[in-house]
Amino acid sequence: MLKGIIDKLTADQSAGTLYDDLGGTIFISQAKQDAPLPLLIVSIVADPPLRFFGANDIEAIIQIDLYGSRPEGSTSISQMSDKLFTLLDNAALTITGFVGAKMHCDERGVYTVEEDSNRVRSEWRLWANVAPAP
Repeated sequence: MLKGIIDKLTADQSAGTLYDDLGGTIFISQAKQDAPLPLLIVSIVADPPLRFFGANDIEAIIQIDLYGSRPEGSTSISQMSDKLFTLLDNAALTITGFVGAKMHCDERGVYTVEEDSNRVRSEWRLWANVAPAP
């Protein structure tokens, strides 16, 4: 699942994109100790096996944290959060073994000031169907 999200985040690397703003600094689950800011971390928070009425649906809760440096203030990280929302909300994803994968934003960006950085945490829901056997 995370590969499909990372693929979406890294697909457009042109100037002015979220990827460009981050300098390509995107991590899964946790960042490296001294990773430069800004950065983005994608994590699976919950991945319950859902089977509605015999269907092979999956649903996962995804948490995305954007970190920016404190001297830049909230403007830069807010703009990146807007780009993240535009890129992923209601976006179709390509995930091996699944069809109809789609992201939806449940909680759009909770801004907090950390010790040496600003953080915007958003929560997303990913839905998909298990691909039929060939």
